[in-house]
Amino acid sequence: MGKKVPEEQFTSRVQKYHKKELPAQTPAEAAPSQKPEKEPPKKEKPVKEKPVKEKPEKKTSAARGWVITILLAIVISLALRIFVFEIVLVDGDSMLPTLNSNQRVVVEKVSRYFSLPRRGEIVITRYPNLPGYYVKRLIGYPGDTVEIKDDAVILNGTPLQEPYTDPNESYADMPRITVPDGFIFVMGDNRVKSLDSRSASVGPVPIDELLGEGLLVIWPFDQIRWLV
Repeated sequence: MGKKVPEEQFTSRVQKYHKKELPAQTPAEAAPSQKPEKEPPKKEKPVKEKPVKEKPEKKTSAARGWVITILLAIVISLALRIFVFEIVLVDGDSMLPTLNSNQRVVVEKVSRYFSLPRRGEIVITRYPNLPGYYVKRLIGYPGDTVEIKDDAVILNGTPLQEPYTDPNESYADMPRITVPDGFIFVMGDNRVKSLDSRSASVGPVPIDELLGEGLLVIWPFDQIRWLV
């Protein structure tokens, strides 16, 4: 019979046979792995935006632009008033029943440089020897003959049809006259109370004193209308 091997020796040999040599572990590997703790995010301080100050140059250029705009507006309005349009106030009753006192009329001033207004149109003129402007009706051109007889105006031998006058009014006769060259003959619609070319203190009016033609009543607002 063979020799019996003690059981403890058999066990030790089996363990020695199966035992694998493992590489030595470092202390860091031996310890359980731990994730590094994340640092809490740092709170950023709010940055206050400083107001941007306008440069003095920008303010100066803006002010200069406004000044130029205002000056241009003034120049344009003056040019329009001198050469194109003007507003005049009717003062008195000499143009009744067509125009009332205190009405405001727009005057067109361009066409007079090219031709005279038509006979029968409302015009605004100055009188050579009197101050201010006068709103009248153009009756006669240079070279026309004008006569007043029996409450009728006779132009170049023909009585005028004047629907703008009051037919019940009676006014003085005037002998026939010839309108001189460079002059016009004007009369108010209210023939009883109008100072016009019939008067010796006025007479025919130089064309150069003619301001323009009345176009439109703009005041009062409830009386706005075109003048025909």
